[in-house]
Amino acid sequence: MIKDRDAIKDIVQDVFVKLWIRRNELEVQTSFKAYLCKAVVLRGIDHIRKEKTAMKAKTELKFVQPQSHTDVEESLNEKEMKKAIEEGMNEMNESMKTIFHLSRFGGLKNREIAEQLKISIKTVESNMGKALKIMHEKLKSYIKQAGKALVLWLLGSF
Repeated sequence: MIKDRDAIKDIVQDVFVKLWIRRNELEVQTSFKAYLCKAVVLRGIDHIRKEKTAMKAKTELKFVQPQSHTDVEESLNEKEMKKAIEEGMNEMNESMKTIFHLSRFGGLKNREIAEQLKISIKTVESNMGKALKIMHEKLKSYIKQAGKALVLWLLGSF
């Protein structure tokens, strides 16, 4: 299903790490080999789904960007936008920044973040809400310029 050897290794390693974390509460009804195979296949499907979603968002971004700007203007806008994102990240406390990064750049779900950081899902949701509010405020001018799709892509809400 997946051609990238590094991605395959990461998927298998992730399955083993999750098994190790949940080893005390795990009850396998079938053979352990069948359980492992199924877990790897499901994780592979998740990986493919995330890849397709990311590609779709990148494709949509190309249609959102104005075509009439010169390369210099586009470069300046990109630098300004990156600066705004950095400013937003700097306003976040360390735990909020970690949660935001794992969610938006690491592609983890709230439940996975909560498990990894050993905190409640409500804490993750609360911090994500605050982080998104900060980023929305910092990127407000870009919402007006390029439209909502661009900012949604930047914030990873795809």
